[in-house]
Amino acid sequence: MIEGLELILDFISEAEEKAILDEVPLSVPSAETFRNKIRRYGPQTAYRNNVVSKELPKTLALLCPRLGLDYVPTSITVNDYHQGQSIIPHIDDKSCGPVISVLSLISEATMKFTKDGISHYVKLPPRSLVHMRGEVRYKWQHSVEPLKGPRMSVVFRK
Repeated sequence: MIEGLELILDFISEAEEKAILDEVPLSVPSAETFRNKIRRYGPQTAYRNNVVSKELPKTLALLCPRLGLDYVPTSITVNDYHQGQSIIPHIDDKSCGPVISVLSLISEATMKFTKDGISHYVKLPPRSLVHMRGEVRYKWQHSVEPLKGPRMSVVFRK
């Protein structure tokens, strides 16, 4: 594993996953769907576009204290992905806080971490949570390989 990367399997139950999907359903793909759909929540969103509400969805707000962080996230981004979609390599903006936490829902994804020509691949099963802090947060690019099915990621930021 890379310094600062933590994977927590079965962070939530199947019932909690269903409750989240009932409150914040996965979008329906269309012919115009070229990339993932992005929905942002919170009074201080790190990014200014795709803001749905300043209020956090109740099911997601209830998870914030369980993340094991020394602060409560104020910004949540929900990303909907459909088969074949991916995320290009990037490092989240420093303004997003010291830890990026990602909850994976619906189906498995493979996250790729790259630095100095070295790559590590991490399988993210449904209902797992990954924390990125320290070196992996600020020095490694992360991306998601093309998906085999629909997926939702919930990104918690400060």
